[in-house]
Amino acid sequence: MKKIFIKLYLLVLLTLAAGLFITFAIFLPLLSGIEKKDDLRIMQGVFKLAARELANTPRSEWNNRIKAMKTASGSLVSLLPLEEVESLDEKELSAIKNGKLQSIYEEDTFFKRLKNSDLVLRMKPGTHGSYWYTGEDERVTALTLHLIGLELKRYDQMSPEQAFEIIKPVFGFPIKLGTSVPQFDDPMATREFKRSGIWIDMDDETVWCNLPETPYYLKLGPLLEGQSYILRHAIYGIIGLFVLLIGFSAFLWTRPLWRDLDRLAGAAERFGKGDLTSRVNASPRSDISDLIRGFNTMAGQIESEISYRIELADAISHELRTPLARLRFAFAMIEESRDEQKRHTLSQEIELNIEELDKLIQELLFYSRMEHGLIDPKFREVNSANWLKECVEPFFKNNSGIEVRYHSVQSDTARTARFEPHLMARALSNLISNGIRYAKKTVLVSLELDGAHYHLNVEDDGCGIAEAQREKVFIPFTRLDDGRDRESGNHGLGLAIVRSIVARHGGEVRIEASSLGGAAFQISWPVFPGDQS
Repeated sequence: MKKIFIKLYLLVLLTLAAGLFITFAIFLPLLSGIEKKDDLRIMQGVFKLAARELANTPRSEWNNRIKAMKTASGSLVSLLPLEEVESLDEKELSAIKNGKLQSIYEEDTFFKRLKNSDLVLRMKPGTHGSYWYTGEDERVTALTLHLIGLELKRYDQMSPEQAFEIIKPVFGFPIKLGTSVPQFDDPMATREFKRSGIWIDMDDETVWCNLPETPYYLKLGPLLEGQSYILRHAIYGIIGLFVLLIGFSAFLWTRPLWRDLDRLAGAAERFGKGDLTSRVNASPRSDISDLIRGFNTMAGQIESEISYRIELADAISHELRTPLARLRFAFAMIEESRDEQKRHTLSQEIELNIEELDKLIQELLFYSRMEHGLIDPKFREVNSANWLKECVEPFFKNNSGIEVRYHSVQSDTARTARFEPHLMARALSNLISNGIRYAKKTVLVSLELDGAHYHLNVEDDGCGIAEAQREKVFIPFTRLDDGRDRESGNHGLGLAIVRSIVARHGGEVRIEASSLGGAAFQISWPVFPGDQS
């Protein structure tokens, strides 16, 4: 599951990085270009009027005209030689030389070369876009009113309305000349206009102002796509861009995730309906590959467990059938027989069959408890030489006449090993009993230490076990041919119990050919910290 969260975090980071890159590398430069064009549009009217005023004035009077403009606008206007214009690239300088209006966007400074002159008219409002007319800095508005008033005086042979129609086209936004007091929807706007002679509608980006020394008023605007308008929509655009990127990235990420989850859900449903072979096929690069692998592993284990239990149930029923059949036959015979000796023999046979059933049931219960972890091994340090002697001595006098010998490479006094002595004793007992059952003359038991592992060996000189069948003998109720059959009294659980006990010790049991000619069983388990010499 970590992969999902890591990929999700990376997706968010990559989306943010992509969004920021698009914003700063593409969107903001594009926005800046739009704003710059919009600034030039808004400023073009006041520059054309200022340039026209100087063009209609002798050059010797230019300084006086500039001073008058500065007085009216709070030093907004200045003249400087063309060579002193800085911070413009070659393309922009070339445009200024050709008489076009240019700006330094970052400094809010505008330049326009005066016709037939090496002087440049400069204005630096210091605020972007429509705020020159609707913001706190009203110097551009004041200069606009001053220049329109001069233009109207120049056309004194015309009516103000006629003269205004000549002036109006120089502006990049609507401009209107009126005589009556404008009527505003807001009573406060009417009162403010009467009091100060100016009212600014920020929502429509429109300015109403009295024209000095005239009975007229001007309506400037709507300025339309001023900076506030552009930024307002730019923010929406940026938000929309991020939402689009996140949505698209989420789709790309969730589509394969949803597909794999759908496959997993389908496999789980089929598995729940009894199709134990149901598995999920998905790419190792899938976001839920660990989950899919876990499901497939779990499904495989459950399938194996159920198959094993079915086989075990069949084997148990098969194992119980034989002693039960003998018991049924013996009971039938004992009821029919009147011979006391025969009845006594049958009673002994019944007793033996009952003991066999009891032993089989105990073995089954022990094996089941071992397989399900219900037996908790109590590991402790044991004198391995003494323990081996105690385990082997009961087999010295066995009824089959087989010689059982043992030896240990451990010191009889100092060497200890760490294991569960009772469980390991049972495993050794099962191996010795198995060896006695199939040996011809000898069973050899030995205990060794190779530094990292203990090795407990049980060898016999019997018929041995073919290499292809060595794994099968550890399967419950499995018997091999060549004399290893049911008549020997073997239920086929002993070696399965041995493997289960050894597994609880973290070890393994394997079968090899014995130097005595038969089979050699070797139990190996690791040397635990604390084992001493």
